[in-house]
Amino acid sequence: MTDSSRRPGGFFLLRPENPAEIGPETVINRATTPWSYDKLQVELDVFWERDPLIARDWVIATVDLERSFQSAGITGYRLRPVAITLSENYVELDGGPIPDFVWLDVTGKPRLDDIAWTTGGHLDLIVSPKFLDVLEAGGASHFDAFLLPD
Repeated sequence: MTDSSRRPGGFFLLRPENPAEIGPETVINRATTPWSYDKLQVELDVFWERDPLIARDWVIATVDLERSFQSAGITGYRLRPVAITLSENYVELDGGPIPDFVWLDVTGKPRLDDIAWTTGGHLDLIVSPKFLDVLEAGGASHFDAFLLPD
């Protein structure tokens, strides 16, 4: 693990790998720009090395990782419930148990909070060095992080 005192300053663009899709019980609010979710159901296709964070234009984390975010004082999200289902592919190829997940409904402001969506038409996550430290300490490994220019 690299602590934030040894990371370059500034914020990072975070791109997690996405082994999941939204499920049919998801409720999308198309009245907002960009669209938002009123209810989230996620169907896991694989669970790579039990990675504790999965994201697309939504973010879910294991309960244990979210507790670490709380302990570290991570800002920029509100906690919401998520329904998790398993794809046929998951059941056939993996079939192992999964931990409890929560939805990190990202509400942060870019470069002010520890996690936020970029502004503009394409949704990417912007995270602080502190967020990356907690994420790595929690066992996440299936993501890319790129230092953003100041």
